Amino acid sequence: MVAVTPQSVRERINLAASAVSDDVVNRFVADATATLELETGLTINPASCTEAEAVAIRNLAAVYCGAYITGGTSNGLSFRVGDLSVDESQSANVSNSNLQFLLDQAKMVIAKLNAADFRAVNA
Repeated sequence: MVAVTPQSVRERINLAASAVSDDVVNRFVADATATLELETGLTINPASCTEAEAVAIRNLAAVYCGAYITGGTSNGLSFRVGDLSVDESQSANVSNSNLQFLLDQAKMVIAKLNAADFRAVNA
């Protein structure tokens, strides 16, 4: 099991600790965890989670940090940073960027976590 730390989130987009405080990053980690839980139906503890869960949490929290430091906005799997606007239903229409890559990677992990939860039931 691994822990999602503020530093591991900041490393995703190459931010110094002075750019976004641990308190702010921890709030983003909590928000990212809540989004991941809603998307997957899992109960996740960012202080002790699987590597796949940690990747999704770190990536979403890093996207939130990117929006935060540039004056953008973020919510769930959607965010706006300057001219870059990503809505989870329109992500294919957005230009390539590090934040888009992180969001796409988080969505891929969420899809795999959802697939792993599939259960066959006899009727």
